[in-house]
Parts: sequence; C-alpha cells; structure tokens
Amino acid sequence: LFGIPCWILPVISGCIWLSALISMLIVWVAQGSPILPSLSPGQRLAYISDIASTTWGKPLFIASSDVTVFIFGLAFAAERWLRHRGLLLHVSSHGSTILSWCATISTIIGAFGAIMLTAFDKKNHKMVHYCMVGVFINGYVFAAIFMAIEKRRLSKKFPCNKYISWSWKIKAFFAALESVLTCFFVALAWSGYPNQSAITEWCIAPLFCIYMCSFAMDFLP
Repeated sequence: LFGIPCWILPVISGCIWLSALISMLIVWVAQGSPILPSLSPGQRLAYISDIASTTWGKPLFIASSDVTVFIFGLAFAAERWLRHRGLLLHVSSHGSTILSWCATISTIIGAFGAIMLTAFDKKNHKMVHYCMVGVFINGYVFAAIFMAIEKRRLSKKFPCNKYISWSWKIKAFFAALESVLTCFFVALAWSGYPNQSAITEWCIAPLFCIYMCSFAMDFLP
C-alpha cells in the first residue's frame, strides 16, 4: 500500500495508541499527579478521560486517536480488499460475506466512537463523552468477535496456517478480556470506587493495541 508493507500499518497504529497513553500518564505523574477539575470527590487517580480534558492532554489525545483510527482503518480496508480479491486466504461463502460486512460495520462504528469521544471531552461534555466511550468499546469488541469467527472458519479450512490460527485466538482473547474488564470498570465506577475504576481503565486501553497488532498476522502468507 503506497510502497509500505501492509502488515506494518496495524503495528504502527498500535504503537501510536500505546505511546499516547504512556505519554499522557508520564506527563501527569511528572506534574505531581495533580487533582484535576474533572476528578470526583476522593478520587486520586485520573482516568484517561480526565487527563484528556486538560489543555495539554486534549490536543495530544485528539491527534493520536485520529491518526490511530486513520492508519488502522487503512490496514483494515487493505485486509478486506486483499482477501476479497483472493490475494489472501479466504473462504467464499454466504456466511463469510455476512461476517465480513458485520466486522466492517462494527469497525466503522468503533472508529466513529473513538473520534467523537476525543472531541467531546469529559470535562465539558460528560454524558456525550461516556456514550461515545461505549460506542467505541462496543464497536471494536463486536468487530473482534466477527473477525475471530471469520478467522476461525479460515483456520479450519487451512489448518496448517499458524498465522490465521493465532490471529483468531488473539482477537477472541481481546473481545473476551475487554468485555470482562469493561464490566468491572463500569461496576466499580457506579459503586463509588473511582480509583479502582481508573486502574481498570488504564488496563483496558492498552488491549486495543494488541487487537490492532494482531492484524499484522492477517497479511502474512
């Protein structure tokens, strides 16, 4: 794709996402872990959304998220196109077509949520931000589920291909773990444990990097 190996695109998007998260956390800690205006009473640990609402955190979060979504979108589109053209392993069936469309629609929804949650920060647009976080997480989790099922079907047809086997297992692992941790995150937040909920959120976010990087295997022969 434009002279760049397709497999490197999801790796780049994953690295950008992870680097942004680490940078935001390091800067906040380096500033002395200040109590931000958007923190709840008794909350000492900042959510990603809290840091992303600051004057320095918001532009960083918007830029990194938009670039991540764009590059990963290119990788996803390239994988779909190459598989449709028969340049990657594929199974021609009605079920595979449905799974492919479901994964594509879910990915678009997740990308929309990712862009919107950065634009509508927690400090100024709390409810909209929370809704977009839900759209972002659910969109990509459902996309991972559909992709895992599709790759599982491929793995059955091509049992000797270890890359396809690892790909569907990683995507299934991401979907399962992300779902469980998100439930814990919401339960802790609503039960009045913001610090524990913040820790859970900082564990959830890097998992998206693993999901994106798993697409590198989908381009391997």
